[in-house]
Amino acid sequence: MHKALKGLDVLTKKIIHNFAQTPYDLAQFVETYKKKSLENVRHCTPLPNEPILLCVAKDSLITVKAQVDWHRRMGIKNFVYVDNMSTDGTFEWLLSQKDVSLFIARESFSEAKKIAWRRIVMDIFGYDRWYLYLDQDEFFCYPGIESIPIQKYIHYLEEKGICTTLAPMIDMYSNNSLYSENQDSNNIMDEYCYFDTDTYTLYKNRIMPMVRGGPRSRLYQLKDYFILSKYPFVRVNSETIMGNQRVYPTSTRFLNSTTLALGFLLHYKFLPHDYLKFKEHITSGVQYNDPRVLRLYTESFEKNNGISFFYEGSQKFNSSMDLLKINICDRVFFEAFLAENGINIVD
Repeated sequence: MHKALKGLDVLTKKIIHNFAQTPYDLAQFVETYKKKSLENVRHCTPLPNEPILLCVAKDSLITVKAQVDWHRRMGIKNFVYVDNMSTDGTFEWLLSQKDVSLFIARESFSEAKKIAWRRIVMDIFGYDRWYLYLDQDEFFCYPGIESIPIQKYIHYLEEKGICTTLAPMIDMYSNNSLYSENQDSNNIMDEYCYFDTDTYTLYKNRIMPMVRGGPRSRLYQLKDYFILSKYPFVRVNSETIMGNQRVYPTSTRFLNSTTLALGFLLHYKFLPHDYLKFKEHITSGVQYNDPRVLRLYTESFEKNNGISFFYEGSQKFNSSMDLLKINICDRVFFEAFLAENGINIVD
């Protein structure tokens, strides 16, 4: 640690100290962050007082197109993507979008490097503002999103003194088998429109609450195995490190005023092309996921290619108001939020 800190300014030392609290490779983070190796392809000046959506993407054209469209409709105006050497047209499509700032990371992926790339972008676009940190298969959502733009959601959070939101990853699935070619993956939000409402479990602790469960735990009969909580929407300062599932430092000023979900990540992970992607990650050793989990996803499908998340308790996603049915949703928070914006809940 002392070698890593040698010759660095005070702020950089604090950043590295905060990263050292994560479970990821410190040496990789330091090397990548110090190199500042992102290639700046297009820099759009961010609109002031507007959140910035920040995503690292690779070979994810279908989900990235849908992701940009979804978040434009909720009121996001500042988009920043780091493309990690895509070959499927993702980079070219992002380059054609005039409201997207675009960077290239020309090195192999790891979680430590991804966090460093995020920090490099934050150094460029600034602090003391809201960032929405997403993976390429995640869509941020909250009840009322169809008519209440994200700027009003931010205003309500700030009224409550909230600097970040606990957002469980809500696995979205179809009524067919996993990776089914019968589904139109170009229309993912219509086809993958089912989710669980009662299989998520919230664990409260003194650091940051954690969500487990969901359809993966239900299907694979691995109770409380999958961690499905993130803190993707954060008002950051100059020392903030955004880990994959936590904000560092994990001080009380980052926590919710409540320990229930104040936002959601609609998660599209089991699309037709994902099976081959999981197989590739296993053989290549790329650090996207725990290889044991990827083997579980692929081997269970190979043993039973009719395996499906769909069951009698599946809820269809008709609108964002259906999120209120999820057992760990903070209904008190959202009832007040919706009422303030002219929407009264009728059960």
